[in-house]
Amino acid sequence: MADSAGSAFGSLRRGQDKWFRLLRDLGPLAGGVVSSPSPTNPQWVAAGKEAAAATGPDFVGIRGFEYSENDGPGGTGHINVLNSEGILNALEPGVDLTAFYKWLAAAKPSGAGPVVASFNHPDAKSYDSFGGRTPETTDIVTMLEVINSNQIIHYEGFLAALDKGWKVSPVAGNDNHGLSGIVSEKSRTFVLAQSRTKAAILDAMKHRRTYASLDNNIQCRYTVNGAMMGSTLARPNEFRFHISLSDPDAAEPKDRITKIDIVKNGGAVVLTYTVPAPAASVEWDPVIQDASSTYFFVRVWNAGGGDAPGANPEKPIAWLAPVWTGRDRSFPDRSSLLRQMSACTPYTAVLAQRPVANIGPAVAEAWIEMTGGRAELHAIVAQADACPSARADGRSLPLVRRTEPKDPSPDFPSTCQLSLSRHLNRLSLGDRQFQSR
Repeated sequence: MADSAGSAFGSLRRGQDKWFRLLRDLGPLAGGVVSSPSPTNPQWVAAGKEAAAATGPDFVGIRGFEYSENDGPGGTGHINVLNSEGILNALEPGVDLTAFYKWLAAAKPSGAGPVVASFNHPDAKSYDSFGGRTPETTDIVTMLEVINSNQIIHYEGFLAALDKGWKVSPVAGNDNHGLSGIVSEKSRTFVLAQSRTKAAILDAMKHRRTYASLDNNIQCRYTVNGAMMGSTLARPNEFRFHISLSDPDAAEPKDRITKIDIVKNGGAVVLTYTVPAPAASVEWDPVIQDASSTYFFVRVWNAGGGDAPGANPEKPIAWLAPVWTGRDRSFPDRSSLLRQMSACTPYTAVLAQRPVANIGPAVAEAWIEMTGGRAELHAIVAQADACPSARADGRSLPLVRRTEPKDPSPDFPSTCQLSLSRHLNRLSLGDRQFQSR
């Protein structure tokens, strides 16, 4: 974690002994031997006191625990929870990821700042392939560990989470499970906070203003249409980036910035800027026209490949928070409707925020929106007369063409829509499945 000026908390400028004790006391929590989810658990209470005691003008301690789901059912994976009043033990009977997500949605904060959480060292199949997402959990699980144990990169897990609609920002974690590596490891999480306080740092994490780096002091910022990285935009078709990067080690050739990528859905690289001469400070202001992507993020390279062991200048050294375009199809009233994607023909869709292969001529995109007590199914189609039929609870219902599309596009000029009861059990559009929970 980093303070508002970008310097890493890992330097531990003060209170090192207290920080070590904090990590020692949290060890049993991460190991899954805590017997009670109560906020009065002695170890949990002691950890909170240690975090508060370690906090001062130059250092902020934040209490957290790792929920370690190792045996399912319904998926496995580890998740860090910060600033919750209580804890949940993954080994308790009946506790799985579904139970954890329900607990997390209701978790109260411990003092100043919100509750935030992070996916830890995932691959693309972790957490039941990142299933079970709800609007509530999307609002709390705002980070994902792209860098683990100083040098292990979990890029595929990051892409999988984003493409499933999770709005997560990159972080780095020691995963030390003890005292080793706290001072010596070089990879860092940077948090763009407005002040060095617990509330401000957690607020920045909540709003996904983070980046993960193999370089321990590189400074990275970018905006899109004036909105800071981590923001969600209002469905524009033009994206004006302002990317500003610098490294204070200007005299070190290995720390000079060499390349920048802008990446979108599925890991597709949209634009690349190769710096003409490696530099300690770089700015880039590209403009992208795009009417369909749900997110963009930035990657950075430098001449030496970072400060961690095994440095490779051919690989990125920093991953910056995404900006979401607003096309993520989240339910505005937090409905319980869940979109589930099946085979892709004869229609194609963007469901669960992931583009589908084998694009056909009829339907480009489909989603559900809630308005008051009604659910509306929308489908963008290529021709005005191409509105497909849908089946709701076994009845065939035609979609009606709208004269004005929701997302105008030369390729898909028309939008169909169908009003439905929000309490329907099952809906199908071609072979797309929408099912209530």
